[in-house]
Amino acid sequence: GSNSVNVFLGLGLPWLLAVIWKSVDGTGPYKVGTFNLEFSVVLFVIVAVFAIITLVVRRFTVGGELGGNNIVKFSTGSICLLLWSTYIVVASLKAYGLINIGS
Repeated sequence: GSNSVNVFLGLGLPWLLAVIWKSVDGTGPYKVGTFNLEFSVVLFVIVAVFAIITLVVRRFTVGGELGGNNIVKFSTGSICLLLWSTYIVVASLKAYGLINIGS
């Protein structure tokens, strides 16, 4: 749905415009380094696995992925927010060279 549009237009369109610009400009091919791509993908997979485990645990303990009493809803929301924050902070620290993990 909208996430696909965001990813394909948000990432693809600027890249396409840069490639066209470099081709017309004649300054050579447009090269993009991978920098921390591998690390970010591995980190994302780890965080996603924990999110799926959270949903599976909810299914067996609460009876579903959504709903439940306020404590359960708040706890699950907090876990998801923590996972998202962890990804953003760790990926940003790695991208800016403030931590040295994996290389």
